[in-house]
Amino acid sequence: GSTVFFGSEAGVDVTGGDEIIVLTTDHASDAAAAAAVAGTVTTPGLSAVIVYYNNVDLVGRVSRVGDTDAGTSVVHVATLSNLTTLASLAGGAVLSNFTPRP
Repeated sequence: GSTVFFGSEAGVDVTGGDEIIVLTTDHASDAAAAAAVAGTVTTPGLSAVIVYYNNVDLVGRVSRVGDTDAGTSVVHVATLSNLTTLASLAGGAVLSNFTPRP
């Protein structure tokens, strides 16, 4: 599938069906965002792209997680320097580029 999710990690599909996850919560690192998603996903071996607001660097970040159940194999993909607040991410600046699942 090609499912996009937009919201807090609590709403991520537990089966790991979300392939692009745009978090409306902030995290201190790519690993912390991956761990937050891993706290919800229960199906091992699935990968995803996570977009989140980094509350240390104060920018949006994109990472790839190789196993969303374990939160492992995390690779930084991009820094979104134009997203300088959590509100700019959660407010839909990123969402307008995706069609999220209901």
